[in-house]
Amino acid sequence: MSLKAVKHLSFIFVLLLLLAGCRAQTPEVLVQKKNGDKISVSVEVMRTKDEWHLGLMYRKSLKKDRGMLFIFGKEENHPFTPMAT
Repeated sequence: MSLKAVKHLSFIFVLLLLLAGCRAQTPEVLVQKKNGDKISVSVEVMRTKDEWHLGLMYRKSLKKDRGMLFIFGKEENHPFTPMAT
């Protein structure tokens, strides 16, 4: 293998390591139930109109400790209609 090929492969390897370290983590929200118990829920954050409209559409399930957090620009009513779930 040529020196140029070794350098190229080394660069790709280092780049992959860096990208693996930059992996986005799923945020967690701590929810307090009426009885005072607290549970941790991993959430997918929906910030854009496209993400809001897609929501849970075309998903067959959502794990027990998972949820979605919808971030809107201002406080107002935002009706939700389940479709294609």
